[in-house]
Amino acid sequence: MGARCRSRGRAEYVRRERIRAPRPLSRATPSGLPRPRRRSVRGNLAASESRSPSGRRRSTVPICCLDNSCRDINIGRVTTQTSGLRDHLGYWLRRLSDEVHGRFERQLAEHDVTVSQWSVLVTVHRGDATTTREVARFIDIDVGAVSRLVDRLVAKGLMAREPHPESRRALRLTLTDAGRELVPRLAAIADRNDAHFFRHLEPAQRLQLEEWIRRLVGDLGSAPPRRDSEPPKEESS
Repeated sequence: MGARCRSRGRAEYVRRERIRAPRPLSRATPSGLPRPRRRSVRGNLAASESRSPSGRRRSTVPICCLDNSCRDINIGRVTTQTSGLRDHLGYWLRRLSDEVHGRFERQLAEHDVTVSQWSVLVTVHRGDATTTREVARFIDIDVGAVSRLVDRLVAKGLMAREPHPESRRALRLTLTDAGRELVPRLAAIADRNDAHFFRHLEPAQRLQLEEWIRRLVGDLGSAPPRRDSEPPKEESS
């Protein structure tokens, strides 16, 4: 009985000494230097997560991703920074087009003409197209839309339909006296509108910009015809 008590007392003493003894901060390496403690994967996950106002977890880019391209430890795929709206060239082209078109539209409204109607008027006036189908092909819009535009211009007394001398099915589009008188004034408004928006460009820069835009539109398969004053360029073999 006494031996059993002494055994229990010794076991209790050893347990207490183990609790009191300080735990080592790190394990020693063969060289005698302390081994750095490793961070658990759970700790890395916690560092890359945050809480939304609703309490749900949301992933954030780890601090180590200084080059905006790293492996997301949560979903296991390469993530990159999303491009912004103003990083796209199309955004700036659309803004410029809206400004140029809007100002020109307000000036044409003083003459009771829209930009689309102006496109039909100047196309027929210059002889670039003489039928509804030709006008639609030249300005690259639907034939039905051109037909409705011509109807409005005929109702305003600016355009007329006449029998085509070479085709019984087609009708030739012509301008009335009022239309022929109005088109030069509208063309002057268009020239001043372009001069207002592109006044900071040198003439050579403006021609280069126009050539670039024509080339981009040509890549889409709907390049506008060249002006009469522009001779076609020969392609180098």
